[in-house]
Amino acid sequence: MGKPTNSEKITQNLFDVMDTITVSALKKFSRARKVPSPTYSSYLIALEEKDWSYAVKPLYSYTISTNKKGVPYIDYEKPQRAYKKLFSSGR
Repeated sequence: MGKPTNSEKITQNLFDVMDTITVSALKKFSRARKVPSPTYSSYLIALEEKDWSYAVKPLYSYTISTNKKGVPYIDYEKPQRAYKKLFSSGR
């Protein structure tokens, strides 16, 4: 993000805290083996590679655009997007 406003900074800080809590909970419950097998496998790979994006989807990422020939590329000129759904179904 270029120059975020105050409300964008607050939101970004909230997302960063949520991401930190998610990764720490993954570590805690995976060590205790209280997660499903696919989650545990992702945890082991992330632990071995020292890259938590193998276990938890990255919080921010650049958009993927296509050029005039239809070839996709990562567009670093656009700001990063946050991929979090902040709604529930109300159930």
